[in-house]
Amino acid sequence: MSSMQVGLTSRVVKVTTAVCFLISIGAAAARAQTDLQRLEVVLWPEYDRPALLVILRGYLPPDATLPTTVVLPIPATSTPHAVAKRDSAAGTLLMASYTVENDGDWSRVRIVTDMHEVRLEYYADLETTDTQRQILLEWPGGIAVRNLIYEIMQPVGASGLVVTPPGLQRFGEDGITYHVGDLGPIAATDTFSIAVSYTKTTPLLTAEAFKPPTPATPQMSQPPVQTPVSQTSATESESGSGANTLLVGLVVVLAAALVGSWVFFGSRKTVDTEEDAGSAS
Repeated sequence: MSSMQVGLTSRVVKVTTAVCFLISIGAAAARAQTDLQRLEVVLWPEYDRPALLVILRGYLPPDATLPTTVVLPIPATSTPHAVAKRDSAAGTLLMASYTVENDGDWSRVRIVTDMHEVRLEYYADLETTDTQRQILLEWPGGIAVRNLIYEIMQPVGASGLVVTPPGLQRFGEDGITYHVGDLGPIAATDTFSIAVSYTKTTPLLTAEAFKPPTPATPQMSQPPVQTPVSQTSATESESGSGANTLLVGLVVVLAAALVGSWVFFGSRKTVDTEEDAGSAS
């Protein structure tokens, strides 16, 4: 093998190694677990079906690097009903790209977002015995939260509602009663549970008796995302993953340009050197 071929092979190997390293960095950033500034655990029992609607609203820190991935747990017996991200400036909910990973009794929903707020909705079975209702929401940990809030909508026709740990009761402008509690910060290794019990003698659903809640604040008591999310285009829903793809694509193009430059100028230099050596001999 000539010295020119050896030089070209060496340069190609070096550039290929650099490209693989850069791509691995980009992929790792997209997979990174991100802690939350605030997490709202919202429970709406018997809202629009005889089940429990669970809404998780996650808020990233203001200094979070975007795009990123937020991982939220749901029971393995449930499936995501709606996954969205919110544009804080426009207040618009957009569909978010996500994947689901099985983890024993739990599933991990990996949400790719280029916005500071994500939302995950799912339905869970509601335990009933005659007129008694029992809810136990368990949190398996896995993500650190600086401020954890829960909100429970009291169903229409329900009485004697008890929440553990207890919170404060307030009446919304929509005529619905809410129970709200602040559980403070939790570490990624922490687990917790919220237990709710009440009595209800009628099958009437809250959505049948009331219009969707009109929140007093943008953070709490927002209606489910299924209607606005379903109106979002597929292009918007893929914006998070598209940003990652664009980043990797730019890295590859840049690397290809470097390969071309190094190969061309390296080979040119080798050829010139060999010609000079031939002339001298």
